Amino acid sequence: MGSYHGSGNDTHYIAITPPAAQTFDGTNKWDCSAIDYLYGTSSSDPTASTTAITANNQTDPSGLKPSIYLQHALAQVAFTMQTAADRPLTEFDFIKKITIKSTSGDQFATAANMLLKDGTLTATTSVKQLTFTPTGENDNGGNGTASTAIKCGDIRTPVLVGYGLVAPLNSPPAGKSITISVLLGKKGSGNKENERELSAILDSPVQWVKGKRYVYPITLTNKAITVGATEITPWTEIKGGNDMKPDGI
Repeated sequence: MGSYHGSGNDTHYIAITPPAAQTFDGTNKWDCSAIDYLYGTSSSDPTASTTAITANNQTDPSGLKPSIYLQHALAQVAFTMQTAADRPLTEFDFIKKITIKSTSGDQFATAANMLLKDGTLTATTSVKQLTFTPTGENDNGGNGTASTAIKCGDIRTPVLVGYGLVAPLNSPPAGKSITISVLLGKKGSGNKENERELSAILDSPVQWVKGKRYVYPITLTNKAITVGATEITPWTEIKGGNDMKPDGI
């Protein structure tokens, strides 16, 4: 996961690398190529407590068992999709790739230093574009036999068609500065028949915050896509029950 850096309790950090080009397994909702970087807090609510996590080997044995709550340093993005009314689904409606692009500079961190005390990221490398591709799209010559691409959902039955992990944004993006593009067609990168890429500009893109999940609901028409209001929810809490003793105990 990376080596530790820093000389004081408040400056220890690790280098992290959220990838710009990610893959995800379309057969489930959690298996993607990005690493889920975590940090520890002394409270289940990372915003409610700044008390340091401490442990000791003094007379009280309970000091060996501090409460550590693991928190996500990244944010999760997900994309659902359904077809518009009176538009039948076809074999050319599989989602082969999803792209998020910024028109206002390099906003997406792909390398950063993460403070261990609170998960704060300082970007060292940023890009204008992120991609999310189903696993297997390029396997077997791209013939589609191994692809985990998902077909667009029917009207009023949206389905999850893509997901990944992203670094938080330092500030809200400017209006109309973020574009979402969807590449549709038959499964497999080698199948180009009726392949098309459709894009939509977000009027009011949201700021990604660590520990949150952002769902972008997409609707497919014959010649375009529309993106509804972003759904923001807490990311699933991480829990653990293993004993962690100080060095030398």
